[in-house]
Amino acid sequence: AACGRQDMGAKMGDSVPLLPPSKPKDNVLLVACFGISALAFVGGVVGAAVQVGFLNAGNGKSIQPYVSGVWLTAFAGFLGLHGLYHATRPSFLEEGRIFNALNYIFVFISFLLLLGFALQERILPSLLALWVVFMSILNVKIILLRKEFSLQMISFRTDSNVQTDAMQTYQHQSREKLHKYIRGADRVHFVICLFLATMLLGGTYYQGVRYRTYTPHGKFITLNYPNGYKQRILTQCLGPPYNASSPTIWVEVGGGGHSMSDLWGLRNMLVNKYNRRYCSYDMPGTGWSDPLVLNQPIITKRVMDALGEKGPFIMIGNMDGGDERILQFALDYPQEVHALVPVAFAGPGEFKMWQDYYKTSVPQTTSYAKSTLSGRIKFGNIVNFFGVGWGLAGAIIKNPEYEPKSLAKESLFLNLLNEKQWVTNTYFIYQAVEQLPYGESMIDSLWKRNTSLSQEVPIFGFTVDLNSSTLDNICSKQKIPLDSDGCKFIHYQYTSVLASAQQVIAQSSPKSQLFTCSSCGSNTFALCQNDNIEWFSDTLMGAIHNLTTSI
Repeated sequence: AACGRQDMGAKMGDSVPLLPPSKPKDNVLLVACFGISALAFVGGVVGAAVQVGFLNAGNGKSIQPYVSGVWLTAFAGFLGLHGLYHATRPSFLEEGRIFNALNYIFVFISFLLLLGFALQERILPSLLALWVVFMSILNVKIILLRKEFSLQMISFRTDSNVQTDAMQTYQHQSREKLHKYIRGADRVHFVICLFLATMLLGGTYYQGVRYRTYTPHGKFITLNYPNGYKQRILTQCLGPPYNASSPTIWVEVGGGGHSMSDLWGLRNMLVNKYNRRYCSYDMPGTGWSDPLVLNQPIITKRVMDALGEKGPFIMIGNMDGGDERILQFALDYPQEVHALVPVAFAGPGEFKMWQDYYKTSVPQTTSYAKSTLSGRIKFGNIVNFFGVGWGLAGAIIKNPEYEPKSLAKESLFLNLLNEKQWVTNTYFIYQAVEQLPYGESMIDSLWKRNTSLSQEVPIFGFTVDLNSSTLDNICSKQKIPLDSDGCKFIHYQYTSVLASAQQVIAQSSPKSQLFTCSSCGSNTFALCQNDNIEWFSDTLMGAIHNLTTSI
């Protein structure tokens, strides 16, 4: 908008300005035009270089969407360059030859990006590509309007001596009308840019301040991959040194949207009250750890070795496949496991359960699964773009039940209010879609498929046991009629998970036990969080004590 205030055509060799002479206000706008454009140009160039660096890290194996980042920063640099051109106040006739060509290039490539992102149902990159297309077209329109205005002014000066007063009045009105169009286009351009820049800077500021304010709990290790990619992982071990008579508690938590900060309350309880050694880490793409690599492998053993921690371990697994990771570790390294402690485990895959209840065919179930997962991807992208990217989510999302209260805001930021976490979450959902009609969501849990777990490894499982009245209350809160198939399916879900857990325990070591809670709420993953921490810790440590004394 500041650049658009320049005296149009004043550099075309005519001693008479085409518009009224510059005022002090116009000089201020000229300085603003030059300064803001210089910042945009330098920031865009530097930003694009940084994004290209991320894109090339590890031979481009990071799943972060840096391609759209490169394009957006390049476009910002282009807008800055365009502004610098205006700040030197050249001819608007010459402007069209260079910048319109560049704008058309941006429109073409951005349209291709928009088409590709839209076909992949990637809402966030699609919105950004659409914005670049719109702004580029608007740039072309502004340039053409300015060129037409300049041509009219030249024509007016050339023919002014032979024109009648009526003709001059008509041309003057035409020029004024065209000038209003130019100003209007400039204002639209400015408002859109200012709005998006303000909102995006707000989200950047929100995340940046918190990354600078909070300190990582633990120490970083670096994992090296064959393609050259290096992945930093935040780990933490607290409590007394290793003691063979008091096995270390190793916790696998999260991966698709949760970090180890979810269980800081459990950590504090086991370390401070029971004086146990407690180790955990942020899964790749969560918390403070680096983003995922494509086909991200399980890294449990590598992290243990990097830390020099000795087994056998008491392994707790919760959320985002944490329970199955500890089982897989026990299958691969049974001598390293003292006991397995899965939380909310053994239930069939989400859509396997749906298929079993509604007796649907594989194609019908696959169609339903794709529709459901696509909806979650769209929701995640919208939250990431508007809620996290614009810094709005922090004003809406709270976690009042989190323990300890002193770390509630930090945990909320690490789990829900940063872009990396949402990208990771969305990536896992994409993977689930790509694996259809197979994959974990369409088959029985690894706990039920497993037939080779050593009988020497006891399982202390935790799940909820909700009565019919409690399940009806869940339906009522979700406004689902009690006599509907939807409510009956909720009953079926909880009873199926409980029955599967009971079956797994019955077929495992004689020392195994299943612990259920009927008053811990309907969120089975929260059995070791919030108000349930003390019950979970006391129950678990009682079972571990009995196991140790019996040995």
